[in-house]
Amino acid sequence: MDRVIDDIEKGLIKLQSDHKEDLEKMTFALDIAGDHRSELTDKEFSLIEDSSVERQIEFSTGRWLAKIAVNKHCGAKLELLADSENRPIWPTGLFGSISHTKPLVLVGVLDRDDSTIIGIDIEQANRVKQRLFKKLFTRKEVIEHEQSLRDWAGVIFSAKESVFKALNPLTDNYLGFLEVEISLDWQARTFEASYNGSRYTSRVIEKGKGYFILLDEYLVTIFIIKDGKRG
Repeated sequence: MDRVIDDIEKGLIKLQSDHKEDLEKMTFALDIAGDHRSELTDKEFSLIEDSSVERQIEFSTGRWLAKIAVNKHCGAKLELLADSENRPIWPTGLFGSISHTKPLVLVGVLDRDDSTIIGIDIEQANRVKQRLFKKLFTRKEVIEHEQSLRDWAGVIFSAKESVFKALNPLTDNYLGFLEVEISLDWQARTFEASYNGSRYTSRVIEKGKGYFILLDEYLVTIFIIKDGKRG
């Protein structure tokens, strides 16, 4: 697993180098889920004290990595609580995103103003089954990518997850998988999102830009919305 983590970290560094304008100033922290409950403050632990041990370990790893990422990013110490929707409350001037896929946890943070927000997602590669395509992907997505030898389904699934993670804190809107259509640029490792639903405020995703890495065992997507206004 050390090799896998090293490959993902190298992939993120390369992605940041290739897309400096949006990604260069992001800070990531990645590790295997472990028991970091002792690293939680009392208020942080109170958020999951009634959860299963598995959930407590997953949560504590996310918070622990968030503290590492924020400290590395700006030297600040962090207590990461949650709002009424269980979304992390990031400190003023920062925004971050946390993602889990067994056994890994990934956190990304960046400086933000009132109109910049991110979502990240990490997934195991090659796990989206064809029987789920009609529920997850539009006809256009399937037609454009079904001949690809690469894990297009995994990338688009993850891209939609990262789009949702960026949109929801901004608008409180939820998205169905078929409400979002993803267009991939394999060469640049970027993607764009269009919105097919009826909520006007969700169209802010069309101002966003996405990025991805695809490795043999895992993939990561990042979606950044700039110039968004909370709806």
